[in-house]
Amino acid sequence: MSQTHNCPCAPECVLQGALNTIGGKWKLPILCSLLSNGASRYNELLKNTRGISNTMLSKTLKELEDDGLVKRSEYLEVPIRVWLVPGDKLRGVYDPRAAAAVLPAQMAALFHPL
Repeated sequence: MSQTHNCPCAPECVLQGALNTIGGKWKLPILCSLLSNGASRYNELLKNTRGISNTMLSKTLKELEDDGLVKRSEYLEVPIRVWLVPGDKLRGVYDPRAAAAVLPAQMAALFHPL
């Protein structure tokens, strides 16, 4: 289900590229969970992302891995152990603690301009 948008600066539009990469219902909740909780196992992500089905989590993780936003580390044990971590593209881009500290001031400036 691909959507096309008429961006005046296409095809080099940075915003459109970002929306194509992280758009969708489940990508942001999954990324937020990984960024907040660090390395997670598949079932932990399934539990932390309320309402997502097993199939949708698997599909979305594959897309995020293909885009370099999630890194999958598989350990060949019985049973196989898989850890999911934020990918290299996300490292240093987002710090939840810093965002939580700055967000209230940014929201206040948006909704209550001087």
